Amino acid sequence: MYAAHKKLDNLIGFTDYNKMQIDGTTDEINSLEPIVDKWKAFGWNVMNVEDGHNVQEIDNAILSAKKCKGCPTMIILNTIKGKGAYFAEQAGAGNHNMQIRPEQIQKALKELK
Repeated sequence: MYAAHKKLDNLIGFTDYNKMQIDGTTDEINSLEPIVDKWKAFGWNVMNVEDGHNVQEIDNAILSAKKCKGCPTMIILNTIKGKGAYFAEQAGAGNHNMQIRPEQIQKALKELK
């Protein structure tokens, strides 16, 4: 609220919106919806990036946010927790604190390249 009150239009924030928390999904534990409306209610310009893993979409959002005058911008990145690491992506909420075996690390690094 302070950032909006002071019209900090040089401020860009990001919400990593993977919809998970340590105990389960945010909808099950403590829903954040409607997240866009909540940021707007605090006086922020809000942008929603559907694929929060797409660097080009994120870059486009940042460039657009820099043009916004008179208020800060929040960029909502819709992401998948553990994206790209097969063992973490499949674990859902269980990947907040998990043991990883050396062979999993090697396989994940190979897949990410």
